[in-house]
Amino acid sequence: MSKIEVDCIFCGKGSKRIAWEENGFTGKRCECGLLYVSPRPSLQEMTEWYNSKEADLSARSRIESELLSRLNGRHRLKLLRKYQSNGRLLEIGPGGGYFLDESRKAGFEPFGVELNLPQAKFIQEQFDIRVESVSFSGHSFGGMPFDIICHFDVVSHFYDPISEFINFNKRLNEGGLLFFETGNGGDLAQRWLKFIGRLQYPQHLFLFSKKNIEQLCARTGFEIIETYQYSIYLQLVLVKLFGWVKKVTKRLISRGDARAVSKNSLEIRKKHSLWKVLPLKSIIFLNYFIRYVIGRFLPRFGPQTIIYVAKKVTTN
Repeated sequence: MSKIEVDCIFCGKGSKRIAWEENGFTGKRCECGLLYVSPRPSLQEMTEWYNSKEADLSARSRIESELLSRLNGRHRLKLLRKYQSNGRLLEIGPGGGYFLDESRKAGFEPFGVELNLPQAKFIQEQFDIRVESVSFSGHSFGGMPFDIICHFDVVSHFYDPISEFINFNKRLNEGGLLFFETGNGGDLAQRWLKFIGRLQYPQHLFLFSKKNIEQLCARTGFEIIETYQYSIYLQLVLVKLFGWVKKVTKRLISRGDARAVSKNSLEIRKKHSLWKVLPLKSIIFLNYFIRYVIGRFLPRFGPQTIIYVAKKVTTN
């Protein structure tokens, strides 16, 4: 895999301050707060990754996580409908397509851009929603204008976020909305990055501060009209707790009956792990509740996920 040196997309300057290293890639922090991968893979290599074996495994997981995706989607739609209740809605990176399906039920006309072919095929066959599997451009969907463009935890994957946002602006109707969600990784001190433990390099090319997102929108013709901030600290603690319990349970089981584990690990897990005490649906609802209900009222420190509502104000 080739590696290309890049500078901060906002300041145009290179940084020597290394904030994170993972999978052979380096994350550098700019004075403006942006955390970006440099050197990084080429655009072609990043595009090819979306149909790699690793991406297909991730796609399968997204398709299988229907309940959580629908819960998250309904929450997002509840917020979106405060500003727009119908119209053409495009989602970039829809995964299993559950938000698009929920948006259609809510009165929108859904479309999707999904680079992973298995996910795109699933959405089209399961929900009969029009999906394109090439990068979004002025030619996508025949140049059709949209009223809303959405993406959730996707902006960190964009190879050129400024160009992407300019394209969004061009394809939105006047007064159209850009509705998206991302974390505040650029605002996090080193101790918080260590607490998170994994930044998913090189798939995540950028981690933005809140100020960075404001810069990105201002430069590309968008005005942020509302933000919804949620602390994900407790959610991360929950994930770590269940990860620890899973390891301990697996270790105890392997000591007691290693042969049985290898033959029927699913049945052993059901009998001996927390899955017996806490059904999967309960864990999913708990995950959702901690993220979007409790997280809304927790002190705003540490890792956050932020939903941005931005309105098109100019045509670039």
